Amino acid sequence: MKMWAVCEIGKKDHYVINEKFTWHESKAACEANGDHLTAVTSPAENSSVVHVLNEFSPNAKTEEFWMGLNKPNTDSAWKWTDNQPFSYNNWDAGQSSDP
Repeated sequence: MKMWAVCEIGKKDHYVINEKFTWHESKAACEANGDHLTAVTSPAENSSVVHVLNEFSPNAKTEEFWMGLNKPNTDSAWKWTDNQPFSYNNWDAGQSSDP
């Protein structure tokens, strides 16, 4: 499945790469820019990312975007690609609820 990548610069700025990728391609594309897939670790950061997504697409609520949360295998815990601890989630209806 190919979707847009949401990258993070440092800990405050986010941007969307205007090309659809697989998750692994998205991770590599962000890293090629010296950044990483976005890690959403708080309600404030969630609001910031939602703002960036809405600016990218007026239909952001119905679009699909890759972020840095992943579960490398079924026996492992969720983790962010930048190694921040996974402690905040805001799952949308129909999304995983297995943190």
